[in-house]
Amino acid sequence: MRFFLDRIVGGVLALILGAMTVLVFVSVR
Repeated sequence: MRFFLDRIVGGVLALILGAMTVLVFVSVR
């Protein structure tokens, strides 16, 4: 269960990081 939760948290963090990168890329452009 702990491993599963850890994977979910990691996925959410990666998703947020990706969204932030895209936002910065678009705003710079």
